[in-house]
Amino acid sequence: MTIIYLVTTGEYSDYHIIGAYSNNIMAQLCSAFFNADIEEYELDANIDKVLEKSKPWKVTMERNGNTSDCECLDGWIQEHHDFDNHARFSNDNKINGSYQEVDIYLYAKNEKQAIKSANEKRVQLIANGEWDKYRLDYLVYNFNFFYKRFLPSDKEKADFWLSILKNEYPEEVNIIK
Repeated sequence: MTIIYLVTTGEYSDYHIIGAYSNNIMAQLCSAFFNADIEEYELDANIDKVLEKSKPWKVTMERNGNTSDCECLDGWIQEHHDFDNHARFSNDNKINGSYQEVDIYLYAKNEKQAIKSANEKRVQLIANGEWDKYRLDYLVYNFNFFYKRFLPSDKEKADFWLSILKNEYPEEVNIIK
């Protein structure tokens, strides 16, 4: 696997590439000179997927294995190296403070293969404890973002967010507070 390093700057319509480099040292030199960012990309990434005619899919699967949604993301641009078989828990997948569903992003040739691969990932997430770990990770994120963000400047707002967290995660809030 060959990595290329792009030195970039700007956002949205101002975003542009300053240079592409074969090693991180040259990219760092350029980045320091232009006060720019470095992005890493795998050269010829996903060509195997193109050759085998796989397409990106998003499968939303419940903890019990039911599929609540399966869509081909044909034409969707991959933004992350870990897209293949990547699981994402979000607020949209939460019921009563617990994740009931997970979105699994993967490559597959058809819907049947996508659902089969997503189910294998679901079983793996449950078996290694990751499914339940996300609940506490999400709580810590919310605690740090909402509660600590407002202390000490706005105690009333901080207490408001703490009360929301306590309602959703009564046992865990006392652990991290």
